[in-house]
Amino acid sequence: MCESKVYMEQGGAPPAAGKRELVLEDVASVVRQGDEWVLTSIFGEKKTVRGTLEQIRLLDHEIIFRPQAAHRPQAAHRPQ
Repeated sequence: MCESKVYMEQGGAPPAAGKRELVLEDVASVVRQGDEWVLTSIFGEKKTVRGTLEQIRLLDHEIIFRPQAAHRPQAAHRPQ
């Protein structure tokens, strides 16, 4: 089969060395919707993840996401 496993990378290490949490197996579709990704398995199971697409490893059937960094609003610039 050619379906993939989707993982969420944990920690600050590069994808090859970090800890991974399995999100969904037998994934046949990955679709971006705004700031989320909708994953659909061959069995119709759907999961939504938020994160940055880090790596697609076709030969290993792996798709790896990294959690989004917390967004910090920048201070407004005030002319002096």
